[in-house]
This record gives sequence, C-alpha cells and structure tokens, in this order.
Amino acid sequence: MSLLTASAVYIGVIAARTPDDQSLGWLAYARLALLALLLGLIYQTLVLLPLFRWFRRVLPKRRAPFIVTSFVIWLDVCAGLVAITNASYRFVDIVEYLILPGLVLVLTFAALAYDRDGGSSR
Repeated sequence: MSLLTASAVYIGVIAARTPDDQSLGWLAYARLALLALLLGLIYQTLVLLPLFRWFRRVLPKRRAPFIVTSFVIWLDVCAGLVAITNASYRFVDIVEYLILPGLVLVLTFAALAYDRDGGSSR
C-alpha cells in the first residue's frame, strides 16, 4: 500500500508539472510508475523493513524515531543521487520529485506497520 501511495504521488507531481502541450502519454506515465514502484520496493526491502524490525525491538511503542531515521536515510539517498548526477536542480524540483514521494512512503509504511502491530502510541 505504501508503495502504491508513493508512486501515485510521484506520478501526480510529474503530471502536474508537465505542460499540457507536452503531455507524456499514458505509456510514459506507466513506465514512470513502474520505476517508482521498483525504487520504492528496493528502499522498503533494504532500509524500511530491517529498520522497522530493529526499532520495534528497541523502542516498541514509539514510531517517531523510526519515521525520523527513515526519512533522514531517504534524504541521504536523494542527496547522493543529486550529487552523482551532477545536475543543477532547483530545490523545489528536488523536493517535489524526490523528497515528497519518499516522505509519503515513509509515513504510509510507518502508519500501516505500527497500526498493524497494535503497538502504536500517538
């Protein structure tokens, strides 16, 4: 569910930022959605799930440290990607294209995972 939500946010941002005269077509949006799902799945498998297991063992009733740590790792990954590509992006573009879908992924994953376990304290 968190993967679909983050991918939908990513595609929504791209669709909103694309001018009407330069519409990408449904096939391009489908490819971008698949790429977003793949990247989200990799992040969820390699970062969120192990981090969740560790935080549930150390701090079983607290979700805020998990959210903050997961999002900081996402920011580090985004900063690394921007540095590797050596592209000059505006900060607003980075926030919309990279950080916003990652934040949605982390928040949705945390909400679903902690609520499913029944150990959430808000």
